[in-house]
Amino acid sequence: MPDIQIQKPITFRVPEDIVTRHTTHLVISPLPGRYILSFFETLPPIVVGETEQEKRATWEKITHIPATCVARLVVAEADIGGFIQVLQQQQQLMKQQVMQDFKAFA
Repeated sequence: MPDIQIQKPITFRVPEDIVTRHTTHLVISPLPGRYILSFFETLPPIVVGETEQEKRATWEKITHIPATCVARLVVAEADIGGFIQVLQQQQQLMKQQVMQDFKAFA
């Protein structure tokens, strides 16, 4: 019996309890047949002090800024090209919108 393919539309659903995070760093780990994309969030440290000298002293004591992994995705090698293409298309649309907004206020 031949394989029969029936296409159905996809309905995208985002659960109400999903946490949206701001990512500042991306680490890509290539593995055979797939890529692991790890997204990290860094938050600026809280620096307090009454004077600029006190604030600077606090900054100098900070040895590193932690980056917390907030999401990891595994993308198949067969899908990564489409993933990149969608990102590039969205980036281009955003650039066009920013230029239109800029011209509207100029």
